[in-house]
Amino acid sequence: MLNRSRLLMVVFFCLALLASLTLPALAQPYQDYIYTYSDAGHTQPETTFGNGETVYVMVTDNTTTTGTTKTINVTNNQEGNLIAVSVTDVATPREYEGNFIITSGADGVETLHMESGQTATISANLQGEGSEATKQITADYGIIPLLDIIWTYSDPDRTVEATEFGDGDSVYLKVSDSETRGGIKTITVENDDIGN
Repeated sequence: MLNRSRLLMVVFFCLALLASLTLPALAQPYQDYIYTYSDAGHTQPETTFGNGETVYVMVTDNTTTTGTTKTINVTNNQEGNLIAVSVTDVATPREYEGNFIITSGADGVETLHMESGQTATISANLQGEGSEATKQITADYGIIPLLDIIWTYSDPDRTVEATEFGDGDSVYLKVSDSETRGGIKTITVENDDIGN
């Protein structure tokens, strides 16, 4: 009985070994990684940035993805505004690099509106195979003097920033100076061309 058990164990071991040699290995997804820096040379890792500062981004999935320009997304976690940032294959091992600016002003091409203290999430999925990476950055503008800031929006919820409006469009405003509280304030809107 003992010899029969040993024989069965040897047979099962041989079958397992044979199966491992003949079955194709399952492809493993290549995990994306995101790194952020305060300098274009990517020597100063940073996750906190000031008003108007450039965020330098490096994305990689361990040398797998090559060629062409990829797109990553950056989303303001508090306000939900989002920009798409192009990253380019620049090095071996394959690393994709790009940059964008955070600012208290309006969104623009590779410029994300963030207020001080807000966070944003950078998302990257180079191959589109479900191994997406995310990384958070924080806006820290320090103590801002009584500088008035004006934002303009095309919607009453003030989520879509805009600077161009059509005939009959409503312009929704938000004004801040970091200190003023309460009451009703007045702002002035002037047509520079006509003078009204």
